[in-house]
Amino acid sequence: EAGFDGVDIKACHRYLVSELHASFTRENSKYGGSFENRTRFLRETAAKIRREVPSLIVTTRLNIYDAIPYPYGFGVARDGGTAPDLSEPLQLIRELLALGLPILNASMGNPYFNPHVGRPYDQPIVGLNPPQEHPLEGVARLIHLIGQVQRAFPDLPVVGTGYSWLRHYFPLVAAGVVERGLATLVGQGRGAFAYPDSVKDLIEKGKLEPRKACVACSACTQIMRDGGQTGCVIRDNEIYGPQYRRHRRVAPDVLLSESDRCWDCAFAMCQEACPVHLDIPGFIKAYGRGDLERAYEILMDRNPLSEVCALVCPVEVLCEGACVENLLNLQPIGIARIQRAIAKEARERGLQAFELPHESTGHHVAVIGAGPAGLACAAQLLKRGHRVTLYDREAAPGGLPRTVIPDERILPETVQAEIRHLFAEAETFGRLDLKQTGLDADHPLPWFRERHDAVFLGVGLPFTTPLPTATQRPAGVEDALSFLRRLKGARGALRGVTVAVLGGGATAMDAATVALEQGARDVYLIYRRSLAEMPAWPAEQKRALERGVHFLILSQPLDYTSENGRLTGVVVARTLLGPPDASGRRRPEVVPDSSFVL
Repeated sequence: EAGFDGVDIKACHRYLVSELHASFTRENSKYGGSFENRTRFLRETAAKIRREVPSLIVTTRLNIYDAIPYPYGFGVARDGGTAPDLSEPLQLIRELLALGLPILNASMGNPYFNPHVGRPYDQPIVGLNPPQEHPLEGVARLIHLIGQVQRAFPDLPVVGTGYSWLRHYFPLVAAGVVERGLATLVGQGRGAFAYPDSVKDLIEKGKLEPRKACVACSACTQIMRDGGQTGCVIRDNEIYGPQYRRHRRVAPDVLLSESDRCWDCAFAMCQEACPVHLDIPGFIKAYGRGDLERAYEILMDRNPLSEVCALVCPVEVLCEGACVENLLNLQPIGIARIQRAIAKEARERGLQAFELPHESTGHHVAVIGAGPAGLACAAQLLKRGHRVTLYDREAAPGGLPRTVIPDERILPETVQAEIRHLFAEAETFGRLDLKQTGLDADHPLPWFRERHDAVFLGVGLPFTTPLPTATQRPAGVEDALSFLRRLKGARGALRGVTVAVLGGGATAMDAATVALEQGARDVYLIYRRSLAEMPAWPAEQKRALERGVHFLILSQPLDYTSENGRLTGVVVARTLLGPPDASGRRRPEVVPDSSFVL
């Protein structure tokens, strides 16, 4: 019904079916012990699929040799070593042929234990040592063992694998393999990631180009291990390079190395620079020792939304900016990355966010606004034994991190997951209620005061500043918060349009980069002062510039132009910087007769 012609039952690389084939020690199991039991799952599954959909091609990618000593490996001699013995794999193939197997893709090894057996490489992934054998020995083993299968069943099309290490010589070896009857077809895995047009080049040019071939660096596997989407980091670097580096930065081995670099300073400057004065060396060293509970306890003592903060806090001008390693080497400890890892793992493991007192104080507090301030206040009140009702106009708590801050910086699911974890116990015991009600004409402040012992206002700053000198506000002019809220989760909503962003703060940077992500042809950021006075954090400025935002600094927006009520342009004048104003920044002064329409 989905339109496929066939199905491949994965029976390789130590996934479930492959594990069952080597389950010699499961002697009391229907799927273990004897050969018949160990191979039952694959045989019965293939037979049932064929019965249900007779027209469907049913095949398998089968591990013929695990290279793991008996009794834990399939296709291995029973002498305690790792010498291959294909008697059982050949018997299984024979029985699958009786069920109508039309083609076989043969493989070997365990990508999580001995990946070099099935994928010979030059560089292993992190945590694995290079094998003792030369990669060419691995290629030869794959060719010869798969060749034994092909020669045992000459009428069965067998797909050979493991050729990517050969680079541009791969088709020459493959041709010899097919010519000698060691395989019917030859497949590409890693090689196809690196060189997707390899077959086209082979047909049209008669050879492959070395500069386009796989270099057997294992980076495509490393991305998967680190939680990303796989692809060739070397040959398709523009796409997969940033993803590879992003995931490497938060990989456990990297974060543990970061924790080792921490000086554990007395009177730590990073802690002084933190707005809530977190014991940063304390949680970093606890993480490095493997004491997740203590690390999380330190975080939760002062920051109940640790995961959210780790993703959106401008650490480069706060804790990481004050780090000794930054001041000495411009390489601060990855404080935010470690903080996020602790909070995320604690949440996923279900560690208690805070201890709820057994007895309630009997006091009931209203918290109006379920953004970060309201949520943090609610957590502190619950710790003290009070009952809390969270009020917010939105259907779910989370405030701007959930509804406005771009997905690239934080996903709504992450915000919601941390909030659910934070208040799970309080909701279970009836200490916390959530109501979709805001401070409005029907619910003025006295309404809340009459029903609660105390009220906390955390409604945020929902209003934006209009252009003060504008004589009109045509359609197409939108405040930044509404703009970001509207485009949260959208795709391609601004394709082909030109966008002007007025201002130079963090929200302006978000609006500019989101506009580009949504397909805008050009995005202009118009700011009346210079880069030195720009309030956006350096990392945000850099991100916008790297994405291609056009910065118009020393430029004062004055008014809008329109046609039939729709925005057509922005009137802009050049500025020079005068003496400092009340903010301490140099005052922009409009240059006479310098205005133009953008």
